[in-house]
Amino acid sequence: FPYSVFDKDFEGGDEMKRKAAMVSSAMGLYQSEIGKMKNRMAQPTFLLLCIAASCVSFSPGVEAASGVEAPLPVEAESVVLESSNGDYDEISTSSHVLTTAEHGQRQIDWIRSQGGFVHEAFEIRHADPRDPDSRVGVFASQDLAAGDLLVVVPRACLLASPSEDICDTVELLAQEMKLGNESNFEPYISYLNSQPYGQLPAMYSKQGKELLNQVLGHGVLPPQEPTEPMYGCYSSPSEFELNAEMLVTQRSWDDILIPVWDMVSHRNGQWTNVAEKYSVHDPEQDVTVHAIRDIHAGEELYMSYNQCPDCGLRATRYGTPEIFRDYGFTEQFPRKYIFPHYEVSYGIDTSDSNEDELIVQWLSQRPDEEAVEFLEGKIEFLKTIQVETLTENKDNVPSSEWNAIVGLHHAFLSGLELAVADATTSNVHKPAAQRRLELVQATIDWVRSTPDGIVHEGLEARFKDPIDPLNSAIGFFATRDIGQGDVLFNIPTECAVYDPEDEFNDEYGELHCGTAMAMAEELSDEEEGTPFMDLIREWYSVKDGNVGGGYGTLPSLFSPSGKVLLQKILGYNGAGPSLPPYDSFDWLEGEWPNTCKGSKDDPIELLAATLVVQRNWGGKVYPLFDLVGHSRSDKLVNTVTVIDSEGMGVRPVRRIRAGEEILTNLVDESTVADWATPQVFRDVGFVESTERTQKWIFGRQEAEFLLLQSADSKELEFQWSGEPISEKGVIDLELELDRLHE
Repeated sequence: FPYSVFDKDFEGGDEMKRKAAMVSSAMGLYQSEIGKMKNRMAQPTFLLLCIAASCVSFSPGVEAASGVEAPLPVEAESVVLESSNGDYDEISTSSHVLTTAEHGQRQIDWIRSQGGFVHEAFEIRHADPRDPDSRVGVFASQDLAAGDLLVVVPRACLLASPSEDICDTVELLAQEMKLGNESNFEPYISYLNSQPYGQLPAMYSKQGKELLNQVLGHGVLPPQEPTEPMYGCYSSPSEFELNAEMLVTQRSWDDILIPVWDMVSHRNGQWTNVAEKYSVHDPEQDVTVHAIRDIHAGEELYMSYNQCPDCGLRATRYGTPEIFRDYGFTEQFPRKYIFPHYEVSYGIDTSDSNEDELIVQWLSQRPDEEAVEFLEGKIEFLKTIQVETLTENKDNVPSSEWNAIVGLHHAFLSGLELAVADATTSNVHKPAAQRRLELVQATIDWVRSTPDGIVHEGLEARFKDPIDPLNSAIGFFATRDIGQGDVLFNIPTECAVYDPEDEFNDEYGELHCGTAMAMAEELSDEEEGTPFMDLIREWYSVKDGNVGGGYGTLPSLFSPSGKVLLQKILGYNGAGPSLPPYDSFDWLEGEWPNTCKGSKDDPIELLAATLVVQRNWGGKVYPLFDLVGHSRSDKLVNTVTVIDSEGMGVRPVRRIRAGEEILTNLVDESTVADWATPQVFRDVGFVESTERTQKWIFGRQEAEFLLLQSADSKELEFQWSGEPISEKGVIDLELELDRLHE
């Protein structure tokens, strides 16, 4: 660079004209060359050229005097340069650097031009519009309703390798990034090229990597391999190749990069308000995003990176530390921590009543003494790290890396302190949901302790919604692939509750009354009992001869006002209900199953009779099996149940994949073909999910059909399972539809 622009002639004159022409020419050359080869030796000069161009373009009359236009390309380009302290900054090769919002708008325009859709309320802006230094997110510029369509990205706009191999997608991205403005994905590639280098720990400086590994105890604390590339696509990657791999790690859905949608931030719990409608891996569907709840104007849009429809095992094995490793930030509350070696996992969230109050939600069973000692040891370790290592390395590590590591350290330390404090308090103060999960595990251990008892080691009892365990059911899930020949459960008869002399009478008032009274007796004995009875007492708040709540799940146990409302819905009149189930209303009016022993006034007997109706198999109530999910869908059902005099056995009907919920069909179509969704509601107390198939039989209209959803679609499918409905039947159902609307 033979001429200095910083001298006495800087204000103008012939010298300034010559310098302006020279800078313009050099800028054009470097714009061309540096984009091709990212020559690190050229970068310092290039930086000076950027400064010079900026100075020249603001000098009065330079353009007119020099006769040379300043380099102002229509499409802004950028390159990432490394500074002397290891930080990375974006340097524009034009006089205008596109903001993140402008990059986002260019992608939106491009997607719309390709036949896609982006809702007008989808606004990319700073979290604080008055503060240009605040973070950028996606916000709703107007109220949105649950189900509103927000984004449709055509599959032609997705960046993905046909092989579905992640490393092939990395290589494809690298090729497109080299093409730059010539790429068919230019608006998206321009945005990715503008991203700062070094956001993920695998791209940290040597000092930053060492500090992070020290904070995590070199593998004692999660995540695993925090400073190594997740996929290892290159044996000795260049910075450019590593950057491409990290962009795929940070932004892809496995092997797929999705423009615009990847600009939405992550937050779990009540904050998640948008999600994909179909699996992004469905080749027949464009990527379709909708609101999953009502969203107020001004609210930020959040997806979930580990609780999403395509997340699989991430839901239980992927927490705050893993998000830090793969996305480069410590997530906002709620947070989740998983310590697999000690089988301890917990969440930290803000209280519903007070955002400043943090609460612990145990996602595993509460830690035993050994696990508590481990957690306490990590607290002391992190406190030592805080005093010594972090303070000592503040000036040795790039500030962006140091700040990120300190944020993770603080999240770990505060979370561990809350967890240990909660784990060491009296059992009385344990969250109700956690006590239930512990008692489920105790019941599992009890069954396994019997001579013939089996609960497969590859099964895990956990909350179906780990973010909201208090309101979540508990189910069984496979933690690894399970073969068709394996035994999932073998629950001996000695573990069941039953009356050996009980005789089945299909009159509702006498349905296994002996078993019901046997269960009532066991529930009443609060001093002695099995873990199974302890679990039921905890679940239904049985104490001192009373039932605290939670047992009114059958219509026969609804409150008086609840029964009246249900009667209205079913069209009850003097001749009986007009909608199924068509039984007389004795069951709704409390005559069934209460007439066991002729008493409606003993709450424990009433609860016991209810549980026998809900859970009995051949007159016996078996532990654990009531936690196995129900489905009518042959595609989803993965087990079959066999019952004999020795007990209950449950076996797979096909190979069960890791992460699958254990599902069975409670309905034996060969013997109770008319036991449809309304009958399940009457006898078991829940409405079957359309995801697992509903069956509807309208006997009076002679109509029988199924409602179901495919695994990767939320659209309802309708299938006649009997003869087509008559014209009169259609008219009758239309009248019922009008009544229900009223």
